[in-house]
Amino acid sequence: MENITILGAGVSGLALIEEIRAKNISCNIALIDKDTYFFPKRETTYSPGDISKRVEIAEWAKAREVEFISACVEKINPRRRKIYFKEDEPRDFDNLIIASGLKSKKLPIKGEHREGFFYLSDIDQIKLKNLLRISKEACVYVSTWLGLRLAISLANLGKDLKIVSDNLNFLGEDKEKVVSVLGQKNIGLYLDAFIEEAVGEGVVKAVKLSPLMVFSSQLVFIDSGFTPNLKFFEDELIIEDKFFTNFEGIYLLGDVNRKDIDREIFFTFNYEDTEGQARIFAEFIESGKKPDFSSQGIIDRDLRVNTEDVLKEVESWQSGLV
Repeated sequence: MENITILGAGVSGLALIEEIRAKNISCNIALIDKDTYFFPKRETTYSPGDISKRVEIAEWAKAREVEFISACVEKINPRRRKIYFKEDEPRDFDNLIIASGLKSKKLPIKGEHREGFFYLSDIDQIKLKNLLRISKEACVYVSTWLGLRLAISLANLGKDLKIVSDNLNFLGEDKEKVVSVLGQKNIGLYLDAFIEEAVGEGVVKAVKLSPLMVFSSQLVFIDSGFTPNLKFFEDELIIEDKFFTNFEGIYLLGDVNRKDIDREIFFTFNYEDTEGQARIFAEFIESGKKPDFSSQGIIDRDLRVNTEDVLKEVESWQSGLV
């Protein structure tokens, strides 16, 4: 591959570039992302509002002799091999690696345009840092471990926190223990409920639930599960074998190629697998030999219920260490 275009300056896209450069593979790399800076998504749930790990993508790319294109992709035509942007001129590609990650599933919630409303995949740490300074109350709709982890992090920042959930059954036999700890931490918990509206004018002021209940909150976070971020393709992209798709020269890297993503709950191995995928894909670029994934340890493991992680966190909350 002499010319490579990578869509997405997230963990997987940056890891692949590091692997390519570490192996001294001779190729031209163009990196496309709508953002000019990057934060590891995991940090959002563990350290909301912390911008210490901010990466300026243009500087990072320049240091690795990578062309960085800061632009919003509107659509991709895989047959004509063209990328169309909302404002810039179209761009041709030879080999396209989609490392665009995941997008939160949209839910029928009114008021999502208001400042202070975030889906998990769209949290901007810089914007959140500023909002955390002026917000006393926060509400998190929880459907996975990521939402619960974020809720606890917000509570640890001193926010008056409320958790809303259809149920917490993904916790399995540990559900009652977790619910008990949430009560000990004075975290409001509303089960068998759904967020109907983020109430306010320009900014969020309150949350309306169904069944009917309204309470004050300046921040609303929606943990709704995820779907691969592939909406910009004009023709359906089908995963044929992990990296490989139904279009020659178009590949999927990282979370975007994970099977049954809507069933994942704990997201325990995502970073580990992303790094492994980057290494294996760089070897594929170097050798041209299609990898045998069964021998590489790259599997869809996150469907397992990892109660061990839950119990570790619960014990930390109880002892006051978190």
